[in-house]
Amino acid sequence: MLERILTPWWLRILVAIAGTVAISFAVVPFVHDQLLVQCLLYGALAALMIGMEVGRKGSVWYTCGLYVGETTAREALWGTTIAIGSLGVIAIGGMVIGGTFNAAPTSARPLTVLVGTIVVAAVGEEILFRGTIFQAIEERFGGIVAVMTTSLLFALAHVMNPGASVISLVNVFLAGVLLGTMLIRSASLWPSIFFHIVWNLLVALCFGAVSGNELGGGVVVMNLSQASSSFVWLVSGPFGVEEGLLTTLLLIVTTTIVAIRIPRSAYVVAARFRRSHLEALSRH
Repeated sequence: MLERILTPWWLRILVAIAGTVAISFAVVPFVHDQLLVQCLLYGALAALMIGMEVGRKGSVWYTCGLYVGETTAREALWGTTIAIGSLGVIAIGGMVIGGTFNAAPTSARPLTVLVGTIVVAAVGEEILFRGTIFQAIEERFGGIVAVMTTSLLFALAHVMNPGASVISLVNVFLAGVLLGTMLIRSASLWPSIFFHIVWNLLVALCFGAVSGNELGGGVVVMNLSQASSSFVWLVSGPFGVEEGLLTTLLLIVTTTIVAIRIPRSAYVVAARFRRSHLEALSRH
């Protein structure tokens, strides 16, 4: 019975959405610590995603893309390297136009809380946007539709962020395209998870606002007050460095590199092939 319920792509999406709403109503009214709320919410969503995979005919827990084994470190390194390399180029661009990196103002927020909040939020966003919903759409309509649909949802989720603008939302959309391409090419969630974690951490610790949000607790901050006003928009804006044109170009370039170079997870691909084969047999 459970296998039949979880086979239709649209039903899995409905279960994921209903689960998100139910978990939110169960957690938010009774827990007032933001980090704990995120841990409970995204932890439950991850369990729900894995549970639905296990419930499908011929599937195993890591079919959703969370395989842990000898390929995990390589996949994590891909995401980490792209994030560090991209932000390194942005840092150089900021200094070229006259920016400097100064010590960040003292914050009451402990560094451990800042890091924990960023890591949990990044992992949770990947599970939410590149988890069940993305993969259900990909199975039914293909990778391009899945990337575009979830990237649009990803951008819309940032509309209300401080300093949001057309350019910043285009960049968030392009970031969604990059993360979705990582998932399609590798069949693993680890590259996008580690890119998201490292990007948000380095932006918060070394550049300032993360998607328009001033989280505080950074180590240094990029100061563009002395930079040429004619070129600041190339690197940053009210939304932070994620609003700069340089970020736009980097997202396009890195997406192209990922689409060509990133290796696939043979374990996840094999598990998905076995699942689709058994599901096809069960329909005949």
